[in-house]
Amino acid sequence: MRSRAVRLRDVPCPLCGVDRSREFLRSDDLEHATGTDFRLVRCLECGHVYLNPAPTPETLHLCYPAGYGPHRGDESADGRDSDRTQTGRSSPEIGTVWYLRAPVRSLPGLRRLYHWLIDNRSQELPPVDPSGRSALELGCATGQFLEVLRERGWRAGGIDLVEAPVRVARGRGFDVHRGEFRDAGFAPESVDDVFAWMVIEHLPDPAETVNEIFRVMRPGGWFCFSVPNFASPERRLFGKHWKGYELPRHLQHFTPSRLRELLAAAGFEQVRVVHQPDSLYWIGSLASWLDPPTASRRAGGLRGRGGAGLWRWYRENPPLGVQLVLAPVAKFQAWLRLSGKLTVIARKPLP
Repeated sequence: MRSRAVRLRDVPCPLCGVDRSREFLRSDDLEHATGTDFRLVRCLECGHVYLNPAPTPETLHLCYPAGYGPHRGDESADGRDSDRTQTGRSSPEIGTVWYLRAPVRSLPGLRRLYHWLIDNRSQELPPVDPSGRSALELGCATGQFLEVLRERGWRAGGIDLVEAPVRVARGRGFDVHRGEFRDAGFAPESVDDVFAWMVIEHLPDPAETVNEIFRVMRPGGWFCFSVPNFASPERRLFGKHWKGYELPRHLQHFTPSRLRELLAAAGFEQVRVVHQPDSLYWIGSLASWLDPPTASRRAGGLRGRGGAGLWRWYRENPPLGVQLVLAPVAKFQAWLRLSGKLTVIARKPLP
């Protein structure tokens, strides 16, 4: 039985348009309980994997309840987000943990090692001087990354589907449009650089969106984004509990080769695919397998205190020390080009 709020409809393949597919996986919404029995299919023409039936456009926003992590942004009482490291956690104050205290930090090479360990390459910036350049972030949520762009020198604005985080971003002084990207009315060649961190997999029409991004970008601009890696071995290991699935919010599931084809078809060049050294998907997938966190629990969960505790621990972000311990393994996995998340950088050709 599905949620009455989120209505579904049958859709053809969002990449090639062919309406012939084979069922690949069924799962409930294991994180937010917006519905049950969602279905992934594989296109019999191009091999793309996508959600079908998919949420209707008018109910898509209902897949993102109030507790959805990226829209919370760790907001403090005054509405501002706390400072974050590249791991996504709030930066610990110097002296609060032993590995950041002055005597330890003074050891030769330790500071460099620390920054190497926490760099998960999740938000790669293009190789340009940002002074005077305009930037647009799709799925900007509460504006955390817009703050980064503004500090670096970009004139930053954003777009998001949900009203609550848009209000927070506007409160920070950013020009943020609420709604669909295709309805925002950007003029041709009006933006220098476009960013979309963990957004493309949420879109019902990724090919149309990438074409629209190409249209609004100025020649020589950079398109930087990230997505889960459907080709990663951890997906096969964890099955429906793999954090990269996140049904029904993740409508599309990309491999590196499929992304290159999508970008080339739109006209982008200099495509670079970076495998992120990130351990959070391991922890989140394991937590979901031990104890699915929603009321609609199915076979595969141990329903024990350990699983529930691990899930809460993941949702609040694992301690930085644990991420540092796991970082070398994540770095090795990324070096093998097998990580669960991808960062992609592509350029619009100069005339």
